[in-house]
Amino acid sequence: MTTVNDQALNSLADILRLETEHADIISQKLLRGAGEKQRRRNRLHEERRYKNFVSLFVAYVRFARELTDLISIFDHSELAVQTLTAVYSRLSHLFVTEVVLLPADLIASWDSSCLAIQAPKQDSNLPLPLSVVAPSRREIWLKRLEQLKTLQISMIIRRHALMDDQFIGMDMNDDEISELERSESELSHVFDEDGACLLIQTFERVRQALLRRLYLKDVRQKALDLDKKTSDIDINRAAVVIQSRTRGYLTRKRVKEQRQQELKLLGMQLETVLRLQPNEQSIKISSPVAKESEDKTKSSMIVEILSALHAELSSEQRKTMKNDNQRVLAGSPGADKNERLAGMSFEELVHLGVIQKQPSDPNLINLLVSYPVETIWNTSKGAKIIDLRNALLCTTVVPQALSTTSGDCGTTKSILLIGRSKSGKSAWSQAIAASCAATYIHVTPKLVKKQPTLRNKICYIITKVSDGNYKLWITQRCAQFARDDKYVVIAFDRLEMFAASEEKKRKRFKVAMLNAFRKLFTSIVELKESSSVILLGMSRKNEELESPFNLFDIRMILKVPETPERFELIVGRLRTRLGQNKLPVIPKRVLELSKATRKAPSCGEILEKVDAKISNA
Repeated sequence: MTTVNDQALNSLADILRLETEHADIISQKLLRGAGEKQRRRNRLHEERRYKNFVSLFVAYVRFARELTDLISIFDHSELAVQTLTAVYSRLSHLFVTEVVLLPADLIASWDSSCLAIQAPKQDSNLPLPLSVVAPSRREIWLKRLEQLKTLQISMIIRRHALMDDQFIGMDMNDDEISELERSESELSHVFDEDGACLLIQTFERVRQALLRRLYLKDVRQKALDLDKKTSDIDINRAAVVIQSRTRGYLTRKRVKEQRQQELKLLGMQLETVLRLQPNEQSIKISSPVAKESEDKTKSSMIVEILSALHAELSSEQRKTMKNDNQRVLAGSPGADKNERLAGMSFEELVHLGVIQKQPSDPNLINLLVSYPVETIWNTSKGAKIIDLRNALLCTTVVPQALSTTSGDCGTTKSILLIGRSKSGKSAWSQAIAASCAATYIHVTPKLVKKQPTLRNKICYIITKVSDGNYKLWITQRCAQFARDDKYVVIAFDRLEMFAASEEKKRKRFKVAMLNAFRKLFTSIVELKESSSVILLGMSRKNEELESPFNLFDIRMILKVPETPERFELIVGRLRTRLGQNKLPVIPKRVLELSKATRKAPSCGEILEKVDAKISNA
């Protein structure tokens, strides 16, 4: 503990010294003129300012890391949290102001500048600001993660079995029907696992009965359609067509599965990190505290699942689920009107498909750093290559986290992420939301393009919405949730369709859909001025967008390695995972590729042979 305190005091002394130098450098005015002497002196002044900025930033990062250790030792000491809040606020302001003013060629040498002051790259990585997020906001975030799991189970069940008089009664006896019609008060007292298993088995039999009825109905309809045909059918020709289409479908499916398996095992997909990494970490954690908390939450999880099951078999679904949601939120400490409204809006957005993925691991942004991405920050003074992780933390995550505890938190910047497909735009957006414990909303033009009839079998809310106001209504629900919650990360995807070169593609969408999408974006921009909302955009083309989609503060271009660099990346990832014993099986496509390279002279022939061999296996 003494060592940690001494390190913190030394870092604080370095910060005070560097802040004094920084103030002296800023007070010096640049010389005006076109002479060589003036340009040389101005250049030396800029280099000195940049070197001081890097040293000051690294000193603040070290001090923030040491304060985080003190907070963990003293169990969230109030004084340490207040000091860390001030450090984060200064870091965010320093990064945003200095990076814009400094020349682009100096910012491009960020890593080498850190090494010049004997600071490795890990020492310049800003720690995550979860320690300064208000405890109430973290509780709401964790509660919504559990609520999302329960609602997803509910949606899966509703997708397979709707409460309808048509499917109850097939292969079902009176006892099973009475079991399904149990009241909510009786279900609330079922805490044991045996009762839950019996109820789930009963519901599964109902689902199987529904599937059998639908299958027989489909067979009967096909038989009736065959009887109505007047032309003769050539059986041999039909068999050939069916076989050819089946072979093509199976070949494409097999090759796609092999490629997905290869990328998954190599860890090449950013989305696989978001899906697999929390599971890998949960396996490593096997402490008594984790087991005790798991036992405590088992009963509550059973009750939530049973409540969701009963909601599927209830005739008053909307009224029951709303009352349950209000009762749970009203019983929580510090619940107010906005929190209750946000809870109900969250449930509706999950059923509508707006909220689907909520990353639960705050360290995702640290995991994505291992993927080589070249980031270019477009400003008024030119493009600048910067560190993506620190840039996102200082411009979005830190101001968002400080807004829960401190009034002077700075302004959250709106960022437009530009990059081709699979460049990691969605992964970085989800990592931003997880780093500040905020709800993540992903909005696409296709979301409001879907007709409500496609959701009628899944979401009971849309049954009361007509076709005329559906597109406007779904965007209003997104804006209302952001207005009630006041702490969200909302990302607008596929904004390249609003560029001048994509005018023909916009004609495929209806005018009402485009207007609803624009209105939602405008409302979020207006809400950002008064609430803690992180506005992100995603585009595949680096082009100017039409109004209002050109209101982003920062444009970041994500460049992933091209084909030769990507092959080296595959080899490097394979070697790393083999060395860490994290690769259970070597991908079959990689083995076949290594064998084929010994004989085939052309890369195209190699890939064709490997794909053909795997698809026929």
